[in-house]
Amino acid sequence: MSEKIKIIFISQNFHFLDNMINSLDTNKYDITKHEVKLSTNDLLKSNSRIKCTTELLEIISDNEIVWVEWLLTTACLLSHVENKKFKLICRLHSFEYFYKINIYMRSTNFKNIDELIIVNDWFKYRIIHNFNVPESKIKTIPILFTEYSNKNIENRQKNIGVVGINYLTNKGFDKILDIYEKIYNIDPSFKLHIKGDEIKKYSKNPFLSDDDSRNLYKLTIEKINIFKNKYPEHIIFHPHTINGGEDMDTFYNSIGFLLCASIYESFHCAIMEAGSSGCIPIIYEYMNKDVPKTPEEYSLYKFSNINDIVNLIITMKDFQDKSIKIKKYYEILNKKCLDKFNKLFDKIKITNENNFCEIISIGVILKKSSEIFNLQDKIIEIAIKNRYILITFFINKKNYRSNNAKFVKCWNKGYLFGNFNIKLPLSIKSVKLFIREPFEEEYKNYNIIL
Repeated sequence: MSEKIKIIFISQNFHFLDNMINSLDTNKYDITKHEVKLSTNDLLKSNSRIKCTTELLEIISDNEIVWVEWLLTTACLLSHVENKKFKLICRLHSFEYFYKINIYMRSTNFKNIDELIIVNDWFKYRIIHNFNVPESKIKTIPILFTEYSNKNIENRQKNIGVVGINYLTNKGFDKILDIYEKIYNIDPSFKLHIKGDEIKKYSKNPFLSDDDSRNLYKLTIEKINIFKNKYPEHIIFHPHTINGGEDMDTFYNSIGFLLCASIYESFHCAIMEAGSSGCIPIIYEYMNKDVPKTPEEYSLYKFSNINDIVNLIITMKDFQDKSIKIKKYYEILNKKCLDKFNKLFDKIKITNENNFCEIISIGVILKKSSEIFNLQDKIIEIAIKNRYILITFFINKKNYRSNNAKFVKCWNKGYLFGNFNIKLPLSIKSVKLFIREPFEEEYKNYNIIL
């Protein structure tokens, strides 16, 4: 084993990973990042599963710890690699839990995941109960959030903000508009700042029926248009940062209060990020359903009544003092999250058993030249599940064709059966071809006969 522990982080993006990766001790860890985007089809189709798993194992190479962000296709495929020589950590958000009747959850071999990270305790009981995952494997660690500056405090108090409204059916934006209208009727100098683009795609809320979810989406869009016309100078849209809008530091430093009325909130990122900038995050918790809710330690101000929220905002006299204290509070919370990640990595044992290699010898007896194609999937399936494979092909001279030798040469160059799109799994160490049938005593030399 190398002096440094080799870790690879695999994800379709690194929005929720970079803060954690940047915090790791580079004297202790040799860190690699690799972006991989796989579709659901890559999970469901046999040929794609084999091809993608083979490519993933090449990417992982000799890394001792593999962190897979999002429990999507990549995590599902790697969870089925038997006799793996790496520790597998996967982080579950909420999207993949609810997606298409748990397709990703049902496609995962949780026995082969060493640590399952969840972002909200709400998922723990359901994963244990519905997917038979031992509680000892599950760790709740909130996502590390970006900390922002605290500037312009004296000019921010009468500006209310909301972020993350692209998913209208989840974010309770219709309720936020009601809260703002009550505040405006008392003090029309307050403004509502909305960070997000005005064009929002429909997405079903997993806790509502199809009809209720679509009706909520339609009614919210109508309500936004009504309020934009009614308060044209007071409701201000700030384009998403990736679409040319200002960065989040600038946005948070233009508002004094952040409103959150999410029907369910698994990340808490906006709440904590706003708090780190000195904004005062206020949670409106009106949904009576059993949903993922923001933990109490992140909820300094939480109400189930709109009038209580309005009263807090209108009557707050010591905003500047609270702004400084809140910033410090959320910075401490972020450090606690960071400590949890560091302890997680420190406790993962990289033992010598990971370096143990069992040699699997496969004897392949070809009656016809064309059989080599029919056996491809079976051979690759075995290769994915084992770490050291030796293959010997036998074919009767009468049925031998030059193509067979060509295919084997292709394997020796690192590709499958003449297919230069699929690389040979690293576990296949040797390929031999004999133009004869095996001798009777040779059969005992092979663990598997095909």
